[in-house]
Amino acid sequence: MNNEFTFIPSPIHFNSVERGIKEGLHLVKGIYPEVGPLGVEAIMDKIRKLTVLSVCLQHIDAMADGELDTSIRSETEYLLNNKLSNKELSAIELLKGIECILAQVQFEPIEDIRDIEEEERFALSFLFNYINYLKDLIIQSIPEFSKAPWEIE
Repeated sequence: MNNEFTFIPSPIHFNSVERGIKEGLHLVKGIYPEVGPLGVEAIMDKIRKLTVLSVCLQHIDAMADGELDTSIRSETEYLLNNKLSNKELSAIELLKGIECILAQVQFEPIEDIRDIEEEERFALSFLFNYINYLKDLIIQSIPEFSKAPWEIE
């Protein structure tokens, strides 16, 4: 497992992604009609915690004995207690922001110590589905897309 490039994104990163998802919640209303703005907050809190856990476990070899629990706790508290700052993101920035977060989460180190919780799986599934709809939206906004023939002869 190559963990030298994994990191915990900043609060502004998570907050901006959360804001962007809330603003574009209509993209996934068809498959997640029950998820509103508060649901997005809960999903993103699960993702914040899961990202911290995954990255800390990936870097456990670089930590002193007993540092893991302290690191997980302090990093999680930092992300959860710094939710005010955010930036407005374009669709492409939002896509890359979500992909960045998802790239940090690896199941193997977590599953070495416990099972992935149902709520965590739901949160990850929500993000994967969201970026798929977002990609479709981005592609359809490219001028060449609407000009390209449906059937190629």
